[in-house]
Amino acid sequence: MRLFLASEELGEHADALRKMAGEGRKVLFITNAHDYYEPERRVEYVDRKSRCLIDAGFEVTELDLRNYFGKAEELKAFVEDYVPDVVFSIGGNVFLLRTAMKLSGMDEIIKEGVAND
Repeated sequence: MRLFLASEELGEHADALRKMAGEGRKVLFITNAHDYYEPERRVEYVDRKSRCLIDAGFEVTELDLRNYFGKAEELKAFVEDYVPDVVFSIGGNVFLLRTAMKLSGMDEIIKEGVAND
């Protein structure tokens, strides 16, 4: 697992992300930085933000970390079974995102993934 940081979607760097992903195109799309949005607004925003990945040729699966609060082993098993080529998080409220990552165990999964690559 490697880190790709961009301030606004993929910017002009979709090719760089595709290169980092190699042959794979599977994306886990973390959207919890926008958990404060009203449900219909959140869906619209997530759809719009996932479009940049889809347009770049990726297969996008939303990962709502709230479904895994207190279930770190279940999340780890899901991630290992899914075998993502990219883990992508949209920006927003970093405190919400950090909390969701901690409560679900995704923070440790990412740390382990980065350390192993």
